[in-house]
Amino acid sequence: MRGHPENHLLSRLDRSTFAQLEPHLTIAELRQGFVIAETHAHVQRVYFPHGGIISCVVELINGAAIETGMIGLDGRLTD
Repeated sequence: MRGHPENHLLSRLDRSTFAQLEPHLTIAELRQGFVIAETHAHVQRVYFPHGGIISCVVELINGAAIETGMIGLDGRLTD
């Protein structure tokens, strides 16, 4: 199977498309609290979590923050 065995999205790409992406794919271990994107910043990387949860947090004007979404394996495609 191409890509990571748990990544059904990448495994469903046709060979030509996957071949174009493959040189750019790496597995990264992220520590808790690591910020992967900032508001209004250009997208530099796309993450497909193999485990854990990516939390989407919005910082409010008063300095507080609220979680607006969570991304994890629960939404992955299944056969």
